Amino acid sequence: MDAIKVDSVTRLYGEHTAVNNLSFTVSQGHIHGFLGPNGAGKTTTMKMIAGLLPTHTGIISVDNHSVKDNLNIVKQNLGLLLELPPLFQDMEVREYLSYVALLHKVPKENVEKCVDYAIEKLHLEDVENRLCGNLSKGYKQRVGIAQAIVHNPKIVILDEPTVGLDPEAVIEIRNFIKELKKDHTILLSSHLLHEISLVCDEVTIINKGKLVASGPVDKITEDINQKNILEVIIKGGEVSQIERISSWYFVNEVIELEKKGEELELQVMLNSINDHRYEFLKNCVEAGIEVVAFEQKKKTLEDIFIQMTKENRE
Repeated sequence: MDAIKVDSVTRLYGEHTAVNNLSFTVSQGHIHGFLGPNGAGKTTTMKMIAGLLPTHTGIISVDNHSVKDNLNIVKQNLGLLLELPPLFQDMEVREYLSYVALLHKVPKENVEKCVDYAIEKLHLEDVENRLCGNLSKGYKQRVGIAQAIVHNPKIVILDEPTVGLDPEAVIEIRNFIKELKKDHTILLSSHLLHEISLVCDEVTIINKGKLVASGPVDKITEDINQKNILEVIIKGGEVSQIERISSWYFVNEVIELEKKGEELELQVMLNSINDHRYEFLKNCVEAGIEVVAFEQKKKTLEDIFIQMTKENRE
């Protein structure tokens, strides 16, 4: 069942197309990673899902309710943390969370229970009576997530929840997000590809407002890894050498990575799952191409992201 469905959505800012005919779904009970370079349209899309921005074309539904036609119902089912936590600096943590719960129309008799739930989930017991303005950046981020879940929504949207945090705080927030999966569907935007690969079940990649890929992380990785990748360092790096390697029938693409003196690092994308290492080295010897280093690798999510957004730009 789909918790969020984005169907053929376009959003314009004047003549600039921020989101271009975008479609993807977020499965219920999953953590869904939302990836894209800066300016790709991630935050705009999240704001449209939350009803903060209208779409120009297309339909967005949250828990089977149209955002356009049933915004009040959607808001009850949705928790939101944009990049900066919307904290009231002169309120204590518990006081602030109680206020947010009331804004979400939680019945007064249930407010304390809901606040206790949010404080427990984000381990805020030690700071619940401190002013929000006096908290560290890591704790402010925790309170930001707490306000997104205080009304116990089915779906939580987190936009770059670990941005600017130190490594220890990043690990803490990551663990909290994993824990929240037990009770909530989560749409998670992040520029940290390693983070997405650690916590997400599904991923959607966009670039310049357009869909690049969407689906389970394992499926996307498996599909791309059907084509092996060779990391090679050769001497020379002349255009004729690159053209020669590119012409071999088992080579799909040659990407130049870095030139250091007389040596050039290449990423050679193969077009099959077969092992062509021996054939590659044999061809290099016959062509007079001196190989300094050579390794066959599987692609990480970061490799896939870079390749897909590169292909989408071209």
